[in-house]
Amino acid sequence: MNLLPSAPVPAVALPRSVFETAALKGLLYPVDGFTSLLNNPDWFLYARQLANIQGGTYGIPFAGNGLVMVYKQKVFSKPPRTWDAFLNAKVPLLFPAGQPEAYFTLAQYLANDGKLVDEEGKPTLDSAVLAEVFNFYEQARRLEQMPYWLTQYETNQQTWQAYLDGRSPLLITWFSRYASEKPKDSAVDLIPTTSGEDFSLINGWCWSLANSEESRRALAVELVEFLVDPEFLGPWSETAGFLPPTNSALQKWGDSNLHLVAERIIHAAMLVPSNDLVNVIGAALKEG
Repeated sequence: MNLLPSAPVPAVALPRSVFETAALKGLLYPVDGFTSLLNNPDWFLYARQLANIQGGTYGIPFAGNGLVMVYKQKVFSKPPRTWDAFLNAKVPLLFPAGQPEAYFTLAQYLANDGKLVDEEGKPTLDSAVLAEVFNFYEQARRLEQMPYWLTQYETNQQTWQAYLDGRSPLLITWFSRYASEKPKDSAVDLIPTTSGEDFSLINGWCWSLANSEESRRALAVELVEFLVDPEFLGPWSETAGFLPPTNSALQKWGDSNLHLVAERIIHAAMLVPSNDLVNVIGAALKEG
């Protein structure tokens, strides 16, 4: 009989921002050499990117989260997927405009092919693309669809509560927020963009190795390989409301509507930029 070791197995679950910081500070160990899991084409592109820090694989992804639009079905027969459709809807759009990372504005900028780094790899913003986004915001402000009071919201929890309280029938939030609660009067779709083409930002979590003993890291990988097995991860991710990192896990979902939206997010999403870029560019977008 195999018994668990008396000391804790050093597998640590970390959100991407913390995972990236810990890896860059040398607090985590690469999983290269311990597993060939990520060589399997079953893994989604976002998951491979999530696990990679400066060319090294420092984790095994187990959960993703994408930026989405939630809407009241009694107000919308179909959600406004383009900027023009939103402006014609004549309702406010709830999003945390005071959020330091400015994820919704960042998503609009990237959906319009905005660049985040220049040829030298330094942070940059394309003024023409940014002007398009802010012109859209200005139109929405004049129509009172992006009122100034949006800036009081700094977190997704605040805007979610405002949505539940009926302040607006339209909300930008993270997939997990909707999928874990599934309000009966609401549905979910991808965020509005200029053209209406599918686009989202995606974030996630990784299992990582934090023990200096090689034998402990090997044991941790054995545990993680079980935890990301589709037979376990598929039902777990659907119940928890997170996007799975592999196609096999997604195929285990029972909710066909949620499955379809999850698949669209995964194939249309761009991984949230590095911490350094988000800190610099997010601050500029928030002020804008």
